[in-house]
Amino acid sequence: MIEPEPGEEIFKAKINFKLLRKWLKEADRLQTREQEELTIEERAKLFQQLFEKRRKHFAAKRAEEKRNRPPTKAQ
Repeated sequence: MIEPEPGEEIFKAKINFKLLRKWLKEADRLQTREQEELTIEERAKLFQQLFEKRRKHFAAKRAEEKRNRPPTKAQ
């Protein structure tokens, strides 16, 4: 710890702990909100990817069913 020299004044900062806690809570709330927004964006992206995979899967399934049909009899 640094000792003050004789004649030097020590300034004690008056800290308003209520205000400090309020700022910290606000910062935490904003950070949480930003994280939630990211997860919403990520969820939307994942949903789009899932939807695209399902669309391709069922398109491939329909094409396979068409190929596996027995030939029709000629009249």
